[in-house]
Amino acid sequence: MREQILDTAFRHFIRFGYSKTTLSGIAEELGKQKSAIYYYFKNKEDIFHSIVEVEAMNLLEELKKIFKSKGNEESMLKMYIATRIHAMYSVASKYKLLKDELFLLLPQIEKSRSGFHEKEIEMLTAVLNNGMDKGVIRKTDAVLMAKVIVNTLKGLEIPMFVKNEFKADASEIDELARMFLNGITVKL
Repeated sequence: MREQILDTAFRHFIRFGYSKTTLSGIAEELGKQKSAIYYYFKNKEDIFHSIVEVEAMNLLEELKKIFKSKGNEESMLKMYIATRIHAMYSVASKYKLLKDELFLLLPQIEKSRSGFHEKEIEMLTAVLNNGMDKGVIRKTDAVLMAKVIVNTLKGLEIPMFVKNEFKADASEIDELARMFLNGITVKL
């Protein structure tokens, strides 16, 4: 029943937006009483939190596959960047109606994703440390670098989700990966 509630709520958030989605509407579509929803969730915010967690868990699982692969660090980092951006683009496409409410929902979204954010930084730090040990990545503070990369990619969510300034096409992703891996200055 919990999964049915989440699926139905997800459809309602997409169709009506966050503020116009109601527990009564979700219950009605399920053919249940609103009290049936309260057995699984405290309120609409709890349902939304669970949906955001599912999205974050799906992304984390994709990232784990990349970081466990047998590729070299450069190819893993390129795949990481591409996967992260494609996931953001996919979420942005699914939640088009929530654009107007994004700034109101952002604190709740960030709270829901915080544990996943830390795990992503840990996985990326491990890849960076491995690359440093092999001499293919410049020696630096791996934790700081991982935080910068993750937060920079998260920073693209607003231009991508709200403003449609970043298309997430292959050439833009390749250029972003090149900037992360090679920097922006000409080597002397």
